[in-house]
Amino acid sequence: LAVLGAILVNNELYHRIADLLRSEDFYEPVHRRIFEVCAETIQKGQLADHTTLTLATVGPDGEPQAADLYYAETDDLTLYFVSATDSRHAANVARDPRVAVTIHATSAHWREIRGLQMEGLCHRVTGGERTRAWARYTAKFPFVLTDPALFRALSRAALYRITPHWLRWIDNRAGLGHRQEWTRAGDRWTAITHNPGGTR
Repeated sequence: LAVLGAILVNNELYHRIADLLRSEDFYEPVHRRIFEVCAETIQKGQLADHTTLTLATVGPDGEPQAADLYYAETDDLTLYFVSATDSRHAANVARDPRVAVTIHATSAHWREIRGLQMEGLCHRVTGGERTRAWARYTAKFPFVLTDPALFRALSRAALYRITPHWLRWIDNRAGLGHRQEWTRAGDRWTAITHNPGGTR
């Protein structure tokens, strides 16, 4: 565990030990998967800059409720987050899995506003998917591995998957209100032809 934490804090260490250490050298399956995800992300040089999403869920009386959460992502835009099962948003998705999500960069000027809006479904994950999700989550947030108390607490928490089926990218750098939209059917994303003057 200490080796994994060191790799995530100092990615250069991975390059120094990559020829000496393999995932199968770790005893715990979750540690093997964490190492594999570390290797993938470091080699790609594509560690995500954004860390926090806003999750909107449907409350018990139909009212909207929102929460900010750390998240980890996959190449197909699946998102994972950790939460206590007795949290308000966890109780909401257990009852109604429909969610909306926003992820945006911090900006001090309207011309710099950019970010994602999503709609989709959210479910708790278990078994092998939980192991893979936890590996991605801790690869993105190495402080989880370097803080023993936090590691113990979060490793016992539930992990949730957000599967988006609608996506909008907003980017004012390309013009005020510039947006691109996609819908998802199965594993296929299709661009939506924007109707001038239309809103959503």
